[in-house]
Amino acid sequence: MDEQEERARTFISIELTEDVRRKLEELGVGLDQYGAKPVSKENLHITLFFLGDINGAMLAETKKALAELSHAKFYVSVKGIGTFSSKRPNVIFANVEEGRDAIILIYRALFKKIKPIVEGIDSREYHPHITIARTRPRCEIAQLFEFINRNSGKEFGRFICSEIKIKSSTLTDKGPVYADLYTKPLE
Repeated sequence: MDEQEERARTFISIELTEDVRRKLEELGVGLDQYGAKPVSKENLHITLFFLGDINGAMLAETKKALAELSHAKFYVSVKGIGTFSSKRPNVIFANVEEGRDAIILIYRALFKKIKPIVEGIDSREYHPHITIARTRPRCEIAQLFEFINRNSGKEFGRFICSEIKIKSSTLTDKGPVYADLYTKPLE
């Protein structure tokens, strides 16, 4: 199969440390009781871009754009949880506190390079976060918001972001399975 035909469901992300993932997973147990489906520990990350199904040529150009990125390592701290909706949330996320500005700078630099390569890149304002759960149709909204409010200041840890990855996502009956396609070390 040539580069134009083969496609992969792809995204660009920042990995979390095991300690941060473990703490977020523990919080997910609490969300589950209110009807939110927690993201599995191994799939917790900070998404920079969801690229969708891209072909080999697009992947090669995206790797090149990421390889050209010049940015120093930086600290990331994860604190508090929230949602994008005050009425009926679909996503519950953990906030990126320290490192937020650095991530936004990286996002903006990559956006300029990736937008011409991949159609349909989300151009809404970018908010660095970690999706920790998605709500189910019959979730208990009032209890869910109480839980979010109780954990709005909870600290999940701090780590050094030393690389950015392009990953594939293969959907299975047990949830998505991620694989590394390219790793860009930061200076």
